[in-house]
Amino acid sequence: MTLPPESALLLSAAEALVPEERRADWRREWHAELWWWLSSTPDPSRLALARHSWGAVIDAFQLRAGEGFGGSDLLARPLLRLAAPAVLLALLAVVSGGFRHTRYALFGRAPRQLAILTETAPFMGRMMPVSPARLAQTVARSRTLESATPIDRLRAVVRLRPGVTAAQAQNELRRSNGLLNVTPYATKIAYPIAVLGPPFLALVLLALMDWLFSPRAAFCLAHPLAWLAVALLAALESPVNPAALFVPYLAASFLALDYCRRDRRERCPVCLERLGQPVRIGVGPRGPFEPAGTEVLCPQGHGVLFTTRETEPESRWTPLVA
Repeated sequence: MTLPPESALLLSAAEALVPEERRADWRREWHAELWWWLSSTPDPSRLALARHSWGAVIDAFQLRAGEGFGGSDLLARPLLRLAAPAVLLALLAVVSGGFRHTRYALFGRAPRQLAILTETAPFMGRMMPVSPARLAQTVARSRTLESATPIDRLRAVVRLRPGVTAAQAQNELRRSNGLLNVTPYATKIAYPIAVLGPPFLALVLLALMDWLFSPRAAFCLAHPLAWLAVALLAALESPVNPAALFVPYLAASFLALDYCRRDRRERCPVCLERLGQPVRIGVGPRGPFEPAGTEVLCPQGHGVLFTTRETEPESRWTPLVA
């Protein structure tokens, strides 16, 4: 039985997850399952076969983690929740050429010699596409430019000759074409770093302080920090005006802090699993000598969190003796 590459890769990955003592039986069962499915499904598409093979991956996860383990349990695990921003960060790196704007602005050689070249349409003010052939011709005729690399259809990064500023290059180019615009690279890239960087650095500082005083609870900051890192790098790679990005990014930072505050109260400080099975304790104002509140239990049995909801709310963690 010959499978397409994607289905064979899914089966190989699933087989590696199965415990070694059950791997041989699992392989025979799934080969029989695929043979039966292919014989009962006339001319299945590669996508349908890949979806059916994905069931082997889920089955392997269930065997590895124990019975009753499902997809919701997989996503609920703290470390695996970072998989989505990590994958998105990798895709962003591929699309942006390895974060070329941020890399040039922070670690590039002589960033002051870089500029962005654009051309506006006459009487309209809109940006016009610049062809690579025209860029090469412009650089060949210029005395201030060394090279030009297209970023997309509308922009190109140009390298200035030593000692030349972006204003001098624009003055020279406008003598031949008054529609060319040369913008300093640092203005386009370093300014967003200066605007969007402080909220992100403040969150990193809070995460560091949280780690020093409560190491296990510091993971609550890891998830929103991962998403904010993706948002920050995506903003730096975008040619959007930084002023339009500052307000929503600052709002996202405060939402991340609020998420950390609420998420921290709902997790076990030992295993970081979400607390559950709430039970109401006490009778409130009718029992002045008995505190009223709610108890939530760690699913792993590490302890109980008691939270009062009276005029002076407080929380008390009680570890359970195994």
